[in-house]
Amino acid sequence: MCPRNCPCPRNCPLNGGACPTQELSYFSYFATFMLHGQNIFSFPPVMTDLFRMTDVDDVQLDSIRFLFPCFYLSFGMQDEMNLWNGGFFVDGAYVDASLWESGLLSVILSTRRKDVDYKKMNFILERDRYFYFPLMFDTPGTTVGQAIDVAVQKEQPFRPHDVPDTSGLYSVGDRNVIVIDRGKLTQVEVARENSEGFPTFRAALRLIVNGICYLSSEKPDIEYKYPDETPRTWIEILEQSTRKADIKRAKQALNSLGIYSKIHFCGESIRVEYEGLPTGRELSPHWRRGHWRNQAHGEGLSLRKLIWIKPTLVRRDKGEPEKGHIYQIEPSD
Repeated sequence: MCPRNCPCPRNCPLNGGACPTQELSYFSYFATFMLHGQNIFSFPPVMTDLFRMTDVDDVQLDSIRFLFPCFYLSFGMQDEMNLWNGGFFVDGAYVDASLWESGLLSVILSTRRKDVDYKKMNFILERDRYFYFPLMFDTPGTTVGQAIDVAVQKEQPFRPHDVPDTSGLYSVGDRNVIVIDRGKLTQVEVARENSEGFPTFRAALRLIVNGICYLSSEKPDIEYKYPDETPRTWIEILEQSTRKADIKRAKQALNSLGIYSKIHFCGESIRVEYEGLPTGRELSPHWRRGHWRNQAHGEGLSLRKLIWIKPTLVRRDKGEPEKGHIYQIEPSD
């Protein structure tokens, strides 16, 4: 399901077949991300835990707002999200909303391996595998669950596409050349990988949609800064120097290292709130799932806004849940 109209979109394996344009397609997502400002939103483990316990299938897509046309959501390596059981663990996703007005939201899961040193990895010989899926909608009120159904019906990702077999004997100049076309076999591989990877995608989509909804909230807790491990020497220059030449030199130095850039760190207050909750061994708690409520408001109750009802920790001995915050998403003007 290549959305970039590469030379062989139907033969372009979704997650790692033989076609080299798959790597070029992945690069195109990264290029779009860079073009729109290289915005990274990082969520701590506590928030990903809450997201996993918050349902999203009933979230209406037209209730979502986007801070940027394309951005990256970082969740850290998710041990339970192992694509194809091949050691490719989901660690985040590129979200491309540049065609949002046309009814398309592209989600591209990125993966990370535990047995690879990425500082030494040869990205030409070793494929950096991913999983692409579109969310499609053409009517107001379409929910996330409905958009997935529409995409499956239109794209038929689990069924091999019928492509012509161009195998045969061809004359090239004064020579005869035998051509073996793997197109049909590749389509079988594509459909198989789409099908086998889809459950992991659905699990990851819960993190992604919840992350987007959180960023759309009225006052999200976001701090824009360099990671803590960034060399302090260059940070001090950026924060204290008034000379443009020094600031430029510091930015170039950080860029040359390739791993240090400013990141939107999300949910510090929620991390502090939830990390202090009991483990369950003492109070035997259990979690009640969260969800997003599409609530009417405004004059004549004609408008809609999403309200996050966070997962709550219920104390079985008391029969009462611990209270949590509610985040409201106000519609854009």
